[in-house]
Amino acid sequence: MVCDRVENEAKPRNFALDRIASFRKTAVEFRYSKSFLFNRYFEDFVGVTKHDSNDKVIVRMKLTSSTRAKYLVTKPIHFTQPHSQDAKGNYIFELHVIPNLELEAKILEFGPDMEVLEPKWLREEVKKKVKVMMEVYANGGV
Repeated sequence: MVCDRVENEAKPRNFALDRIASFRKTAVEFRYSKSFLFNRYFEDFVGVTKHDSNDKVIVRMKLTSSTRAKYLVTKPIHFTQPHSQDAKGNYIFELHVIPNLELEAKILEFGPDMEVLEPKWLREEVKKKVKVMMEVYANGGV
């Protein structure tokens, strides 16, 4: 993680190390923002990529596999993850996070065992990705 100077404030940004072609020293002295709380920065999302344009939402997911659900109980995606069971015995999980691509990847990791219930827009995003995946496999590859 590096910080950009934005209006005399250091704003954190992530860069993949394998994509950095070069770097150079500048005359600008780096100063941490006094208002930036580094130890709290990662609390609101999964992974390392925070999208400032997204708001924190409640993501509700259903797991139909009790084995996978028990795994998720012991190894949560995020620390804000309460769970319950519905009348059919399916596990319902909630995350209180800022959605990002790393969350979508984690959801897709569970394959057909996990269904996004809310928010609707995230459900549609996952649905689009699954549809593209189906087309790739149906057509014999990329």
